[in-house]
Order: sequence, then structure tokens, then C-alpha cells
Amino acid sequence: MILNAYAVLSGFVVVLRGIAAVLVIGLACCVLRSRRRVEFSPTERTESENRFYLLSLLSTWLLGLSLISWPLLYLLLQSYVPHWPGVMCIYGVTQIGAGSRGYSRFLPGLIVALQFLKPAAVFVSGVWWLLYRIQRQTQTEPLMGRILLVQLGFGVLALTDTLLEGVYLVIPKREEFLFTGCCTSDISYQSDRSISWLASLSDGLGPKWLSFTFYVVNFGLVFALWCFRIRSRQFEKSPGMNLLLLGAVLVAPLTAAYLAEIAAPAVLRLPYHHCLYDLIPRAIDMVLGIVLYVMGAGCVGWACAVRWLAVRPETKDLARSDQDWLLSVGLNCYVAALVMFFLEVSLA
Repeated sequence: MILNAYAVLSGFVVVLRGIAAVLVIGLACCVLRSRRRVEFSPTERTESENRFYLLSLLSTWLLGLSLISWPLLYLLLQSYVPHWPGVMCIYGVTQIGAGSRGYSRFLPGLIVALQFLKPAAVFVSGVWWLLYRIQRQTQTEPLMGRILLVQLGFGVLALTDTLLEGVYLVIPKREEFLFTGCCTSDISYQSDRSISWLASLSDGLGPKWLSFTFYVVNFGLVFALWCFRIRSRQFEKSPGMNLLLLGAVLVAPLTAAYLAEIAAPAVLRLPYHHCLYDLIPRAIDMVLGIVLYVMGAGCVGWACAVRWLAVRPETKDLARSDQDWLLSVGLNCYVAALVMFFLEVSLA
């Protein structure tokens, strides 16, 4: 276990998130169980409403902690870089323990899991917040059951993420064998490319075709998003929204390949270095562009979630309004991110 300021801060956030997640899961189960009862006395109804309001406050607390823990993970990994002489960036830290026979052999897998669980928890928390926001504008409780189920799922995801992060923090790391990765000092260009799953896509298309395909496909997605935004009522009963989400998901690997194979070497001015992690300390503008791109994809996902979960007779207009707002934010985020990518690569 390595103790520094970021490790202590991460441990503190882990404890707070764990407490909040357990309380959210427990209260969500209690409210769900009480809602199955056919008859309510006035006292029981008041207690159920109070529990739901407390659950909403705890979910808001957990949402904030989840947002904090996501960038904090990368700050923690960056703080670990100086602890190994052969490690030059975060990627090298993510490979600590690979090939080891001790407990540290679980470290790379834990990092991969955390990098998926944290955005998943943030996305589900956003779904809960949107449903709760819509229901608060109604006189009845048309979305209560769905809100509770989403809160329960959010709590389970956050608790799983918290437990895995806690395990990662306490597993010993100093004396374990360091697997040579792309950001270690004795690595060559060929071995760098051989471990990158994104390299195969770049090799198949070529650098020029990869850049061309990236911009054509992404601006096509932006155009489709714009068309759906201005004519959302005409596509209300069509599968266009589902196809839009599918497009946003399918375009993600192409974007990752472009950023790793084209943008990162150009911006970092290291032609043979294909590592997105190096952008965090050295190219904040590119990191901001990536954040905007992820927000754009998230807004498309949230708009779909609103359409799937929040469209009821009492909430139809409210759901449509929120859906249009999310699509507008997503459109702006996509355009801003693509413009930033183009300018950063062109001016590098």
C-alpha cells in the first residue's frame, strides 16, 4: 500500500461512498417493500414519504461523491508514477502487478474494472436525477417505482466500485514485478503498438483514412443529432432515437483509435508514443475536449433513458422537454469537442 495525499483522499472518499451506497440500497429496499402493500395508513404513508426524501438526499450525496471519485482515480494513478523508476505515465502504473504471483496480480484487472464502473455509476445516477426532476413537477407519483429501481441499481454499482477501489488501495504494490508497458523507459515502438488494441484499427485504415473516417462519421452523427433535435416530434414513434444511441456507441472505438493513434502523438509531439494517459498532465485542452465528447455521448444516453423510462400520460410533455434539452446539450458538446480536436491536432 502506497500512502500519499491522493491515496488518503481516495480512501476518505471510498469510506464516504461506501456508507452512502449502503444507506441508499437499504432505504431503496425499504421503500420498495412498503410500496407493495395495498393499504396505507396515514402514518405509514408519511413514513414512506419521509424515507423517500431521505433516500433522495442520500442519492444526491452519492452522486456528488461519484463525480469526485472519477477524476480522483486518475490523479491517484498519476501520483503513483514516481514510485517506480521505469514508469513514465499512468499506463505504466496500470500494468503494475501483471505477471506477478502475489496479490498484486489483481491490480491491472481492478483498474480496468474501475474505469468502467465509475462512468457507469455516474450515468445511472444521471438517469435517477432526471427521473426525479421530472416527477417533482407532477402532482402524483407516476415514476416512483422506476426511480426506486434506478436508485437501487445506482447504489449497487457505487458499492461495487467502492469495494474494488478499496481493495486496489490496500493491495501491496512496491515489491511486485513491473510488467513492461508502453510508458516504461525500456520499451520500443514496436512493442508499444503490439499491446494497443487500437493499433489494429489504425493499421487497417491508415493514418490519413483514420482521420478522414473519424471526422466524417462524427460529423454525420452530429448532423443526425441536429435533425432529430429540430424534428423530434416527427420522429417520436420512430426508432430514430435508438439508432442515434447505437451510433454514439459504435463511434466510440473509432474516436478512441483516432485520439490514441493520431491526436496523442501529434499533440505530445512524440511521433511513436500512442498513450492517451499522457494527455492528462501534458495537454489539458485535449482532456477538456475528451470530457466534452464523453458528455455529448452521455447526453444522448440520458435522452434515450428519459424516453424509455419517463414517458407516461402525466409526464409526456415534461419528458419531451427534457429530452430536447439533453439533445441540445449533447449536440453542443459534440461540436465543441470536435472543433477542439481539430484545432489541437492542426496547430500541434
